[in-house]
Amino acid sequence: MTPLMERNVHLLIFAADGGVYGGHADQIEEILEADEGVIRAERGALRIARLAARLGSPPPRSAASTGVAQARGRILVIKRGGETLGLLVEQVRQLIALPLRQIH
Repeated sequence: MTPLMERNVHLLIFAADGGVYGGHADQIEEILEADEGVIRAERGALRIARLAARLGSPPPRSAASTGVAQARGRILVIKRGGETLGLLVEQVRQLIALPLRQIH
């Protein structure tokens, strides 16, 4: 049996608001394109949140001045605890596997 800290965790690496982040790949249901405020999803309505806003960053300058946030980049559809949420990010970079001991 492999010790817990040596087990690999699969992470999806993505960029948002100038930072690079990783999320558990098994919680990401799909990745959608976001273009000019139009979200292409077959399931219908999907609640979308900017990662930067969830981390406490102010809205982009254009959204603050117009009151409208333009969706650009990708939307990670995350399923967690029975809730589905679209998380707006700028770029999806790669899928990696790391031993648990290397994650901080």
